[in-house]
Parts: sequence; C-alpha cells; structure tokens
Amino acid sequence: MNIHKNDNEKFWIYGKHAVKTILELKKRKIFTIMATRNVIEKIDQNLIADIPEVKIVNNQYLDKFFPNQLHQGIAIYVSKIPSYNLE
Repeated sequence: MNIHKNDNEKFWIYGKHAVKTILELKKRKIFTIMATRNVIEKIDQNLIADIPEVKIVNNQYLDKFFPNQLHQGIAIYVSKIPSYNLE
C-alpha cells in the first residue's frame, strides 16, 4: 500500500488498486479524493458520491504532491481504520 503521512490520524493513500480497495471496503472515513479526470471517470460513481471533496487534478499536480511516487493518477485522504478494544 502506498502511504503519504500527514499526521497520525489522517493520511494519503495513492495508487489505483489501493484506492479502489478503500472505497469498496468502507472501513475508513474518507475526506478527499484527488484524481485525474481520466481515472475518476473509470471509478464507480456510487463509490465516491458521499465523499466531501472530489478534486479533479492533472498528473503534474499529483507529481508535485507526491514527488517520486507512482500515484497512478489517484490519491485518497483517509482516517486510520478504527481499532476496537476487545476487553
């Protein structure tokens, strides 16, 4: 999984397969998705309908945001998966 950390509670994950898995599993709170128009059009729109911020950007923007990383034209800003105390 490709991760770019901002803090301990929220972080960016990028790459088509990683983002698709997060969208399908729905275990994390999703704050933002950034993607190129070409990539976002290939995603099931029902999976992104409730995301507060969907930003269409170009590859150059993502290259600056994730330097030297293989983002594949998509990134998602998410929370950690909630942990549960089993006591």
